[in-house]
Amino acid sequence: MNPLSITEFADLLKANQVEILDVRPCQDCISEGFIPGAICIGLHKRFAEHVCLLFAKNTPLAIVATPGQETEAIEILTGLGYASIAGYLQGGMHAWKLACMDIDLVIDIEADELAMDLPHDDKLLMLDVRNQSEFAEGHVVAAENIPLSYFADAAHVALLPEEANLYLYSHQVNRSLTAATMLKKNGLHHVRIIHGGWLAIKEQSGIPTEKEPGILN
Repeated sequence: MNPLSITEFADLLKANQVEILDVRPCQDCISEGFIPGAICIGLHKRFAEHVCLLFAKNTPLAIVATPGQETEAIEILTGLGYASIAGYLQGGMHAWKLACMDIDLVIDIEADELAMDLPHDDKLLMLDVRNQSEFAEGHVVAAENIPLSYFADAAHVALLPEEANLYLYSHQVNRSLTAATMLKKNGLHHVRIIHGGWLAIKEQSGIPTEKEPGILN
């Protein structure tokens, strides 16, 4: 393992030599913020799957982790075949913030806030980042189904309208946060994620939902 000081980490970013992978729990990334340009993929049970969806094996990576979890993250990544790992941020996000370095944020809103925004925002675009079978089982009316793998291609992301207010949801929050950080890295900043995801949305009155034709109740 290679601990990187704030200066070393910042120099790598300035030189555009690495992709930043933030593996802290999703809620920490939401509440504490993250390094601009970082992709947040928490160390949850689908961590390996989501990393492989979004990063080629030869991608140079620098890690931001909860202190004490750096070894676990790097061992998983090297086991997956990621050999170009520059190191991890020593002291984690707490050290970065203490040094008054720049941070970025993703806004998360409750399902009842979404219900209030839907009728009044003509620039609102719902993005459902679950897979097609999940989408077919139920989704917000007029939502676009864009699975997480879509966000690996900057050319695909560029097709999204810059002026849109993008509201993302997944099953709960993991995939929507990852997708939101991919969008922000690619210059789309009018992004919100729905706290609790689809599980919260389907219980909220005032949000029209539907199933794909042919799906049984």
